[in-house]
Amino acid sequence: MRSYETARRLYSILAFFAWVMMIGGVLVAVVAAKSLSAYAPPGTGLLAAAPGFGIGFTGLLLLAIVQNARATVDTAELTQQMLKVARDQLEVSQQSLKQGILIERGFEALKQTQPSAPMASFADAAQTKFEAAETKNNTPIAPPPEPTATRELAAGETEYAGRIIKEEDGSFIFAKLSFDSLAAAHRYIDQLGVNPKAVTGNRVSSS
Repeated sequence: MRSYETARRLYSILAFFAWVMMIGGVLVAVVAAKSLSAYAPPGTGLLAAAPGFGIGFTGLLLLAIVQNARATVDTAELTQQMLKVARDQLEVSQQSLKQGILIERGFEALKQTQPSAPMASFADAAQTKFEAAETKNNTPIAPPPEPTATRELAAGETEYAGRIIKEEDGSFIFAKLSFDSLAAAHRYIDQLGVNPKAVTGNRVSSS
């Protein structure tokens, strides 16, 4: 940012003239001193060089003033840039503050619309799931209920361990199997669910 371009150009022109004056003053002093030293008494050349030295010194003062003015312009431009940066930072801070207020209000509104029950963590959920699975695995399995007779015994029927055994033509029928004796039918019923006996055909021998 160069807001003082006119002043910089003016100081550049003045600096040029200051250098011309310094160089010109030195040349005038040297030439005057040499010109008078050949014809005048000693010491007269120094007096003749005095105006040239005055002009050179004036140019030096002018150059110092120009450099000081340039420093002032540089300081003003730097201050302007710093002010612009400060304003930008202030604007960004205000926008961030507004966004933070809006986000905070949004969270407060969300908290008001949702129940205040604490959220379970991942570890709590895993522990609850593990306890439920362990409880399920440790739950004893109830044995199946014993079958009971749901009707009155008819003629030729016998009940044993909740099962109905029917007597027909000297044989004892149970579960569509024929046994030679009632004891054989009882033994078969006792072995049900533990070591069932393989049968061939529909008649089981008592041996």
